[in-house]
Amino acid sequence: MAGFRAYFDFNLYNGESTIELSEEESNHLCGSLRAKQNDNVDAFDLQGNIFKCKITVANKKHTQLEITEKIPPQPKDTNVYLLQCLPKGKTFDDIIRQCVEIGAAGIYPIMSQFSQVKLDERDAIKKTNKWTSQIIEAIKQSSNFSGFEIFQPKTFNATLDQLQNFDLKIVASLEDNAKPLAQIFKDQPSGPKKIAILIGPEGDMSKDEYNLASEKGFIPATLGKNVLKSETAALTAVAQCLVCADFIR
Repeated sequence: MAGFRAYFDFNLYNGESTIELSEEESNHLCGSLRAKQNDNVDAFDLQGNIFKCKITVANKKHTQLEITEKIPPQPKDTNVYLLQCLPKGKTFDDIIRQCVEIGAAGIYPIMSQFSQVKLDERDAIKKTNKWTSQIIEAIKQSSNFSGFEIFQPKTFNATLDQLQNFDLKIVASLEDNAKPLAQIFKDQPSGPKKIAILIGPEGDMSKDEYNLASEKGFIPATLGKNVLKSETAALTAVAQCLVCADFIR
């Protein structure tokens, strides 16, 4: 879509013909990007809604947009969710950006046994808010408006307990019984619509965590002969899942 892009929480939309951006979004659009009156703007949220708009008031603190067209969310044929055991440093920031760019549906951050990142509830909320801002910036950069979910970080066990409604659950594994992803998809009786792919942290997951994943229905998958870093494994796994899902559909 042509023009500028700006985030707007459509939960705040009251049905009027104009919307007002937050001060942060206004400053980014009309300050950093120097958008002006009558410029086109695609206003989006994280649920896949898009409003095509024109700027009626170009102000760094309260930009107003006139809605010219509403585009409802377009359902995806396949939704791939990354279950990422939290890595150290800024690695997770890169994983978020890459997942948005290639079309993942969302991320479950996990505090696993060997994760170096451990968060209490207050810090988990702060981190989730920070990650949401990064998702918004990634959507602006990539123009991938299809929607993206970020969940609050939880423990390994608590995360796996949330996944009852997934059609296919996969864990990246170096174990001998791990199958290529293409084979796993080929073995499915029908094309899975909602897929979870679990990636361990630096140092991998513990034996107990692998056992629990198996008990919860996760199928071990190999991502190739080489041992990949956490961020490389995440991008490879999500991309392969999307390709395989498209191929068998």
